Amino acid sequence: MPILDFFIQDQTPGFATYNVAPPGYVELLQVAQLVQQMGPHPVEIKVGQTGYGLDYNGDSTRLQHKMGHLRFTPLPDAIKGLFAYYQAHLTQIDRRLLLHDK
Repeated sequence: MPILDFFIQDQTPGFATYNVAPPGYVELLQVAQLVQQMGPHPVEIKVGQTGYGLDYNGDSTRLQHKMGHLRFTPLPDAIKGLFAYYQAHLTQIDRRLLLHDK
């Protein structure tokens, strides 16, 4: 976790808070569609409420200036990693918690 390692080693953080957010914008439905395409089994996407709510994004400019080079994992690679994690921990996952989000 390069960002955490950087701040653990850094003795002059400069600010109390930093946003950690990749550049760009992605909608939750787009993430769901990627998961659907990349997953080993077909799944249905259910949209509970159509339309747009508040944006959920961040500006990592301060972090970029502090660290210099900053690279985020591309979304498809992150989803592949999440699939691998779930596969390795299937016996520890409570399926009910994944099916019903509040």
